[in-house]
Amino acid sequence: MANAVKIFKNNMVEIERLRVDQIETEKRQSQQRKADMVMLADTFEAAVGEIVETVSSASTELEASASTLTATAERAQEVTTTVAAASEEASTNVQSVASATEEMASSVNE
Repeated sequence: MANAVKIFKNNMVEIERLRVDQIETEKRQSQQRKADMVMLADTFEAAVGEIVETVSSASTELEASASTLTATAERAQEVTTTVAAASEEASTNVQSVASATEEMASSVNE
């Protein structure tokens, strides 16, 4: 009977040890899962941060290009206006010369 009690006691001790081991294993696994999730979240955050930085940089470059294009368009409009005015003046001058030539031709014929 003492032997059976001793075996029963040893079994109880072993069961308790296994239970404690299982709890510790579950705790380590839980901590590892948390660490893995934190690492995954950090990696994701870094990747998203890089994407945001790239998009921000591209946006800044696009804004600069748009400003340059706007300035170029404004300058082209100014030049076009100047050319149109010069063209109109040249046309007026051509008409004046034509009119003067016609008058001169009339004077010569008289």
